[in-house]
Parts: sequence; C-alpha cells; structure tokens
Amino acid sequence: MPAPVPAAAPSLDEVLTSLQHPGARRRFGVGPGGGRAIAGRRAADHDRVGPGGDHEARPTLAAWAASGGPAARTAADPVAALDIVELSGALSFHGPAAAVVDLVVSALVVRGVVLAVGPADVTLGFEGPNVVEALVAPAIAPSAAGADGPARCAAALVAALDPLVDVVVPHDPELRWGAVADLAVVLAAGRARAHALDDDATWATALELVEHLRHARPHPVDPPVRLAVPVGEGEPPLALARRCSCCQWHRAARHLGEASVADARCADCPSLDPAANVARLAALARRGDLVLP
Repeated sequence: MPAPVPAAAPSLDEVLTSLQHPGARRRFGVGPGGGRAIAGRRAADHDRVGPGGDHEARPTLAAWAASGGPAARTAADPVAALDIVELSGALSFHGPAAAVVDLVVSALVVRGVVLAVGPADVTLGFEGPNVVEALVAPAIAPSAAGADGPARCAAALVAALDPLVDVVVPHDPELRWGAVADLAVVLAAGRARAHALDDDATWATALELVEHLRHARPHPVDPPVRLAVPVGEGEPPLALARRCSCCQWHRAARHLGEASVADARCADCPSLDPAANVARLAALARRGDLVLP
C-alpha cells in the first residue's frame, strides 16, 4: 500500500482565525497594518491604533525596537509617572513579547503548526500602552509541527524577540527570557481552557518548548510549575502555572491602594508560597476572573 499522504498544513488565515475566541485579550490577522481587516473589526478602524493609542501606523517588531519602542510605550503608560525603571522596562517588553508568544505557542498547541516569524514579520497594534493586535506578514506559511515543533517554535521566539530584549532598560536579558518561558506556559494553559485541549498534552508541549528556549537563552530561574487548582466540588482541578519570574507589577503597590506589597503580587507570582498561589488562583477561578489569552 502507498504511504499515507500527510495532511496539508492549514493556511495562515485558517490558523489565525482559529485563535480567536470570546474575551480574547488580543487579535490576530494577516498584515502588515493597513492591509486586511481583522475579523470582527470594521475596515475603517483598521489603522486606528498605534503606540500611545493615536493614528500612527503600526510598527513591526523590528521597527518598534529600532525607534525607541520602550520609550514610546512608557510615554503612553501611567505607570511611567511612578519612575520605577525596572517596572517600566519589564512592562515595555511584556506587551509585544506576549503578543508574539501567544501567536507562536498558540499556533503550536491549538493547530499543531509552526509559524517561523522574525522581527520584521509581526506588526503590532496598540490601544494606549497595550498591544491588542498582531498582524502576521502574508508570506509566513504555517508548517506542520512534527516531533521537532517545540524546538522550531523556541527558535522562532528567539529570532523574533532578541531585538526587543536588546532595547529594554534595564538590560536584564536573563530575566526577560524567564518572562518568555512564563508566557509560553501560562498562555498555553489558557489556550487549553479556551479551546478544550488536553491538559497533559498541552503542558508537555509547552514545557518542551521552554526547555529548548532555556538552552538557547539561559535564564537563572526554574521552569514554571504546574499547579492543580480546585474550582468546585465534583469538578476536576484546573492545570494552572506558578510562574518562574516576577513581572515587577508589585513595585507599584503603594500607588494601587493595596494594603501591602504582598497583596499586589499576581496570583501566580513565584515570590508567593505555592499554597498561596493555589488559594489565589482558586478564588479567581470561582469568580470567573481567570485571564484568557
């Protein structure tokens, strides 16, 4: 008998459309900016958002890095007024990085494909300081992941995010790559919930990707840890992450009206005891406040 013909990889449009879901924090489309409208948005709105929420053209990752992107992002961010350099630097990196990690990791775990994007292949759309859209160059062709999919995705993340790491101040590349590892696992877990994926398979894929990332860009923190978070009697626990790095958000605690810096730490922060992580995540789950990608 002839060997079975492998299924063709889905088109870029099909991959990006499959990543949309209600309540998503960011949207994906085929770009660059000014090209095709994203599903659910009017064409007239398509060029509406640039850094700072104005009508600037969307920058590519490469252009964002080359033109002082962190400064533009910080200028649009009320946190900048706090003059906490580490916090502003971490947040400057996080917005674009989260969009890229969501794009690459979600394509892998949801559709089983690799999007080998580079810094010139992704265009960012902003609303205020937040990255809410990522447009992918139409020349990017999804390829079937195969056994080496996590390794290839890790390489894509390195290629796309290296320029961003180089311009974020303070220059702390090891911790920025730790944040990328966190994003890979947290976003994969969120996709598993949003798309009803198998938790074990999703986590195995995400952690394999993180292992390849750690070899390419070492960072001095342990990988994210899987937690079993109870949500209600008779319901299976949620597979959520305890991150390996700190986003620095708690540094703004004194300006947030929190009773203490500990209260301002994220539910999945590694500076909290694991039992506190589980308790806080469980409370969020019960209220329906767990953030999806």
